[in-house]
Amino acid sequence: MSARQIQGFLATKARDESIDNVAISSATLVETISPVVQPHLAASILRKRAKPLLGTVVEIAIHAADDAAFVDATNAAFARIAEIHGAMSFHESTSDLAAIANAEPGIRLRVFSDTWKTLSLAIDIECLSDGLFNPTVAPTLVQRGALPRPGAGNMLDALDIIETPAVQCSLGESISLDADNHVRILKRVWIDLGGIAKGYAVDEAVIALQAHGIASGVVNAGGDLRVFGDFEHTIAVRAPSQPNQVLPIAVIANLSCATTAMYYTTADTIVEPDRAKRRAAIHGTTKQKYESISVLAPSCAVADALTKIVWLQNPDSTACRATLNHFKAYAALLDSAGKITRL
Repeated sequence: MSARQIQGFLATKARDESIDNVAISSATLVETISPVVQPHLAASILRKRAKPLLGTVVEIAIHAADDAAFVDATNAAFARIAEIHGAMSFHESTSDLAAIANAEPGIRLRVFSDTWKTLSLAIDIECLSDGLFNPTVAPTLVQRGALPRPGAGNMLDALDIIETPAVQCSLGESISLDADNHVRILKRVWIDLGGIAKGYAVDEAVIALQAHGIASGVVNAGGDLRVFGDFEHTIAVRAPSQPNQVLPIAVIANLSCATTAMYYTTADTIVEPDRAKRRAAIHGTTKQKYESISVLAPSCAVADALTKIVWLQNPDSTACRATLNHFKAYAALLDSAGKITRL
């Protein structure tokens, strides 16, 4: 990874003083998406377009030579995101995840290739993190009201014959991935791919833009973002304890970023897997002293998954640094005093 990719990040990594909270207006926040265009990009204009997708607002900002090229490229990117949303949304009754949730053990399902690839990545990350990353916590999120019950609104739900699976089993022990995009159900399981699917959609949107001749820009899905080409983007995060305050944490190029934080609520959507609980019972646990965790990585899907792992691990531990190093990733941790620690 080049020094340019993490400009403004490693340069201040060793600094341990606090960064002053600075209020930034919404107009300034927009400007952080479009820094001064380099001379060789002056012929193209930074154009922006946004749509509600993936449970958030997805904004695409790209350098395009004209309106026609801009519309064609963004249409393709948004269409790609919509495909992925339809396949991996826990909320959609026709999604692959809904089919898996309603499948009995022994059933073999064919899913979209996007779902198969994301499940494969999720299993790999679950294994590498010793279970800290665990997409099978969906039953807990349903119980907390953060997710809808699978089958809600149909006859199966009305008859209450959809059995809630055991909470927090292992993804790798619940399904197996067969050839030709098939998934074999080993145990009843509700899977919420959530952020990792959103990150995957961002990655795929960038590929779609590049296929339409777009050389540089940024795709931002509610904070899960990827910057590509000869373009620089300032990452700024809100301080959860003071949400009107925004802090710049890095300037990146050809890199992705995802953030996990407690905004306006407790961490009801961050579920501690059983394996992490067992480890804490043996070794003790460290109270999370950070309010916001951002991860920078080559892939947006990986960046999002790593925010959960860093949150549940002790960020100051050797294991946390080893996990980040494995994925060639970096982290920026914000505490309640406005101090940013970089790993």
